[in-house]
Amino acid sequence: MQLLTLTIAERPYGIDTRQVVELLPLVAVRPLPRQPAEVLGLIRYRGRFVPAIDLGQLVGGSRSRDQLGTRTIIVRLGDRLASAGGSPSAGATPNAAGVSRASSPAAADAAAGLPGPPASEPRLLALVAERVIGIAAAAAHPSAAAAGDSPFGPLVDLAETGGTAEAQLLNIDAILPPAELRSLLALAGLPAGAGPESEPTAAATS
Repeated sequence: MQLLTLTIAERPYGIDTRQVVELLPLVAVRPLPRQPAEVLGLIRYRGRFVPAIDLGQLVGGSRSRDQLGTRTIIVRLGDRLASAGGSPSAGATPNAAGVSRASSPAAADAAAGLPGPPASEPRLLALVAERVIGIAAAAAHPSAAAAGDSPFGPLVDLAETGGTAEAQLLNIDAILPPAELRSLLALAGLPAGAGPESEPTAAATS
């Protein structure tokens, strides 16, 4: 197993590279209302909206800083959500008067009756992390795969260190509770449009 390794709060973590689509510089985010601190908002990625989650906030309790080494990791979700059942509404939330309103650009398009994406379109997430180190091989495939309801999988030894260092697997498919993930994916459920403006745009660094 190959892992994309990163450090959060001085602890090593790994993401199975089979779920990694692309590694980008820090990408500008469009905030979403009424979301927990770890949900940054939506980014535009290759013609679509993708939810962005701050791994520093989620795992380490501290927001990832805008630094030279901060990265946006585009990952592909598996089939866990589909098997979990249930589906959110098209991203509409009620206002104080109880009237539904669209809460994201994608939801606004859905409310206007625009068609959704193809059913075969992969479910993507953008994970933001400060200290993304690189690719490392696990010394052995873990006996228990990173599955279930916890975002944390088993500890695995890293091959290059001769078993003297390890990383904890992150279970991307359970990085948030299923209901929260489905809601976020609904808010980002329509293509963002074609053209150069839809490509990843690096955020300005201080």
